[in-house]
Amino acid sequence: MSEDYIEAILVWNPRGPSDPVRRWWVDRGFAVQTMRTGLLISGPAKTFEAALNVDLDDARLPFRLPIPSEIADDVASITIPGRRQYH
Repeated sequence: MSEDYIEAILVWNPRGPSDPVRRWWVDRGFAVQTMRTGLLISGPAKTFEAALNVDLDDARLPFRLPIPSEIADDVASITIPGRRQYH
């Protein structure tokens, strides 16, 4: 993946939503928007890599991100979606 700015979608599990999960992302420098079923998380690729200990250089979209143990109780998935196709 070559883009510097990334958007990821976090989906709540049945326990969510959770303000501590939202705060976890904000505290690490991400922009966070509330969605009906989760969060839209955005920021530089390097911020994602540092916070989640992943390498996104060769990631193929869509790409499922690991769920940090600190927030795992409330999160079902975190995914960087594929690019939209406009025809």
